[in-house]
Amino acid sequence: MYMSQVQERKSFLHQGQICLMELIEGVLQDKTQYRLFPEVSLARIVQKNGLEASLHYELQRFIKSCSSLDILICRHEAMFSLPVIAIERQSPYHDLPERQEADRKKAAILRKAELPLIYADEPSKGIVRFAKAEQPQNICCEVNVYRGLGRDKLRDFLLSVMEESHESQRV
Repeated sequence: MYMSQVQERKSFLHQGQICLMELIEGVLQDKTQYRLFPEVSLARIVQKNGLEASLHYELQRFIKSCSSLDILICRHEAMFSLPVIAIERQSPYHDLPERQEADRKKAAILRKAELPLIYADEPSKGIVRFAKAEQPQNICCEVNVYRGLGRDKLRDFLLSVMEESHESQRV
C-alpha cells in the first residue's frame, strides 16, 4: 500500500482515544484477564444488566440516542467478559453545556448499572489526569505520557477501582 493511500484512510477512533487505550493497555499489560473495548454502546451495558425498565424515560431516550463509552475495561474469563470500568475522555468539547448534560446522563446510567466511571482529561503538556466521575475535580492520579512517570499510580488506581467495584457487587 502506498503512503498516500495510508494517509487518506481515516481512523474510526480519535487519535487521543487510541493513545489513551495504549496507555491503559500498557499499565495493565501483566493483568491478562483485562481487555479494553472502544466505543461500546451504552445500550449494551443497560440491556445486559436488565436496567432499562428501571430508568427514567429521559435516560431511556438518551440510551437509544446511540451514546457510547469511549473505553470499556472488562474482566475476561473463558467465554465471557464482565465490564469493570468505563473510561470517558474529557476534551474541550465536553465544556459545552449540552455535552455536560449528556455526561451527567451517562454517569447516572452507569451509577445505576454499578459500573465505575473514570474521566481522563485530554493530555496537557504530556500529562493525562484521571478522576472518578463522582468527584471529577479531585485528580486521583496523573501520568506523564512522555516520561512514563505515574504509570504505576495509574495501574494501582485502576486496580483499586476494579476491586471496589467487585466488592460492591458482592454485597
